[in-house]
Amino acid sequence: MTLLRRLLFASLAVALTLGAAEVIARLLPEKRNPDPAGGAALQFTGNPELQEGNTRYWTPDPFLFWRMRPGLDVDFGGMPLRTNAGGFRDGPHLRHAGKPLVVCLGDSSTFGWGVMEPADRYSDRLARTLSQAGQTPVDVFNFGQSGYSTVQGLRLLDTEILPLAPDTVIFMFGPNDYGRASGRTDADQPVAAGAGITARLQSMLHHSAFYRRLAAALITARDADIDTGEDVSGSGPLQRVPPDQFHANLLTMVAAARDAGVRPVLTTYPRRPLNPVLPCPVPSLTEQEAIHDWQQRVTRLAEPLQQEVALVLAGGDEDPLELLSTWRTLPQALHRSPSFIYGEAWLLTRAGQRDEAETALTRAHALAREEGCGVDLFSSRLFRYLEEPAATRYNDIIRQVGDETGTTVVDVARLLHTAQMDLAGVQNTPDHSRLLAHWFGSESYFVDVVHPSARGHALMAAALAEVLAQEQPPAVP
Repeated sequence: MTLLRRLLFASLAVALTLGAAEVIARLLPEKRNPDPAGGAALQFTGNPELQEGNTRYWTPDPFLFWRMRPGLDVDFGGMPLRTNAGGFRDGPHLRHAGKPLVVCLGDSSTFGWGVMEPADRYSDRLARTLSQAGQTPVDVFNFGQSGYSTVQGLRLLDTEILPLAPDTVIFMFGPNDYGRASGRTDADQPVAAGAGITARLQSMLHHSAFYRRLAAALITARDADIDTGEDVSGSGPLQRVPPDQFHANLLTMVAAARDAGVRPVLTTYPRRPLNPVLPCPVPSLTEQEAIHDWQQRVTRLAEPLQQEVALVLAGGDEDPLELLSTWRTLPQALHRSPSFIYGEAWLLTRAGQRDEAETALTRAHALAREEGCGVDLFSSRLFRYLEEPAATRYNDIIRQVGDETGTTVVDVARLLHTAQMDLAGVQNTPDHSRLLAHWFGSESYFVDVVHPSARGHALMAAALAEVLAQEQPPAVP
């Protein structure tokens, strides 16, 4: 037998073996892993939304960790969700000749978490505003993905956005960068592939069920002991993208855009102001021992209550008195906490019992002055006040990068903070009930601590349109 024939038979045997393995892998039931990326080391603890639908909504990606499944047309926690061929909540990302192109790159706020209609997001509003302002219609593509950090944003920028030759890219990142990691920073995650051909090859291979199972098994075996969640320096919880890396990533984003002839625009990240009725103390980033003690206390109280609290917070059109009954089933140890009584006041307000609500608010405020807030279950929706100084620090880094590179920074964080405080009349606090309704109701600029509502997106779009209109991108020849 000639060498050529031996090689052909060997190749055929390998192909048949791999084909059989692929068939078997596809026939076996998929393991529903609560980790959206499918690997033991990819447990991003700061993104509960990523675990809500598991593999129904997200698919693992060897380069970006995860992305939304392409072609979805589902109900997503009460929100209609449709995704394009790339897994983005947007229309087709097809560049039109003669139209300037603006790309919005970010995480769940760019995606439009909590915004029912895509047309109400800042990206879609921006497209309409810019097209009306100029003679040439403008395309605005939304590349928002829930849970993404600047590490993922950089890779997405390099592999999928810059090849489209956009005129402007708007960057909006923050909370996922300072969110807790589970043993590795994003840059050190083992499934991260290099840029270019290697990344594309891994993306292609990931369509194979056999490859996915083999990769997951190898990662699980390799990283079975990784889940410490602590910074090796001992300085506190490990962040997915520490401040120095966040700063470097933003610099790289700006430089990559400019090298490709693209105008970069940075935005700060919006965050709902702290509860104005219950002024909770916020520990300093430098007070590490106090932070650890505080964090353990919050975790101990909050984790067993997430489902019950979420039920009340997501009450919607349900009878507020029934929700109040649910609220009162929380452990008795919490019933004297300011946040518990604050929650009672909110539900009593919704039920129209304004006198009882005012009494509860007065009591909650007095307790807050005496004891401090502890864990503010209601106001923060289980987001820890520990994140507040981190949020401020990362927004300061965004402004710093703008100054260092001469890049436009649209300060949507300050814009929405001011608008929310003005809406609720916090300066004079004329009516506690009015403050409650505006802080959590349909008129609020936020749907939760970090995600703007449709009203918030409208404000962001107006601010971005004003900046972009000053230097309208040229039409593509």
